[in-house]
Amino acid sequence: MADDVTETSFPGPAPPSAPALKAVTCPSCGGSIAIRAAGYSVTLVCQYCGSTLDVANPDVRLITQLSQAASHLDLPLGAHGVLQGLELEVLGYMRRSIAGDAWEEYLLFNPYEGFRWLVRDEGDWSLGVMLTTLPKHEAGSEVTYAGRRFRRQDAPSEARVDYVLGEFYWRVQVGEKVTAETYEGHGADLSCERNADETNWTLITPLGGDVVAAFGGRHPGAVAGAPTAAPSGPVSTSGAKARFGSAPHLFLVGGAATLLLFVLMIAFSGGAPAQTMRFNVTPDGASRTLTVGKITLPRASQRVTLTSRSSQFENMWIDMDYSLIERRTQKRLDVSGSIEHYSGVDSDGRWTEGSYENRVTVASVPKGVYDVVVEASAHRWSENGSSPSTSTPQAGWDATGAATNDLAVEVTSASGGAFLGNFWVALLLIFLPPGVRLLYEMRSRK
Repeated sequence: MADDVTETSFPGPAPPSAPALKAVTCPSCGGSIAIRAAGYSVTLVCQYCGSTLDVANPDVRLITQLSQAASHLDLPLGAHGVLQGLELEVLGYMRRSIAGDAWEEYLLFNPYEGFRWLVRDEGDWSLGVMLTTLPKHEAGSEVTYAGRRFRRQDAPSEARVDYVLGEFYWRVQVGEKVTAETYEGHGADLSCERNADETNWTLITPLGGDVVAAFGGRHPGAVAGAPTAAPSGPVSTSGAKARFGSAPHLFLVGGAATLLLFVLMIAFSGGAPAQTMRFNVTPDGASRTLTVGKITLPRASQRVTLTSRSSQFENMWIDMDYSLIERRTQKRLDVSGSIEHYSGVDSDGRWTEGSYENRVTVASVPKGVYDVVVEASAHRWSENGSSPSTSTPQAGWDATGAATNDLAVEVTSASGGAFLGNFWVALLLIFLPPGVRLLYEMRSRK
């Protein structure tokens, strides 16, 4: 039945840019609701009171108030998942039916690819993708699309919206009806839906695997509120509190939390392969601007680390100005650093300071494909207007590998990685409660 009613009516190509996340206040219950596809969504159903809102209106006008509670959805609104290699976000949920036979539909959204439909009918999942070109009608009850032949399965039926929740790109409401037809093909189906205003075609593909787990929802086998086995004997409440609130238990929980934190750090610290470039820069000469390479960031927010190293030198510094330029929007993020090393002799003896390596980290770079551009310039440090003899650099290299008197610089850009500072702060917060509890127990024993 799911194949009969999957629909999508987003016209033309996918949206050219990611919409901004926007929050509105429900005029009925006062709840704060996030609009995840601001600029594209027209209707939003409040998840708290079920009121239908017109979010295309700047004042968020209340269309109608439905006395219905928010469903306990298997795929939570706002959840992110990956289907067929495409990252998608759950925007809305509908329950629809034909002649009393009901199924569920989830509206999914990707800011660069547009809308998708995820349909569940009798436990089976399928994914609907809108057609940008119309199928060609053949003789009888067949159509062809992309060189594939599809045959109509049954007479047109009336599909009705029975329940709706979340965010949609048209003014959806309970009771809305369309005429639906299904055309069956090999490995996929076509769905055609019509009303008085428009006709929409959708390509339907069956899905395998655990779709619910892909979006972080409830596992289909889990039943909320299921009873657990009864204990074999009487339970002492005070003993349970003492056992589960003791310092050893809290340290055990802290250890488990630390292990989980470490696993999460590893999972989220991965990134694209590092890009490296080597070049020379002349002390007190012209600056050099070069493109290190391309770096692709697949997640919504990701860390980027820029590392510069140089051949050994004394009493000089190299200014490193970096730019991350997003290819599609040409938006740029500018950061800077420097490689510097100094030495000398004073009354306390010989001294050195600085390093031949510099590392700059950008914490939250938005999703996109970036060109990494660096501008480097080297400068000698002199005292009283004269350059010390120790400022002569060691040999660098040129394009052929021959030695030069310029400074050799190597720049590496990499995505991912974890902030150790955040890790140590989290570790402190995890073990602070068991530490306080341990001190309390030690004082109580005296």
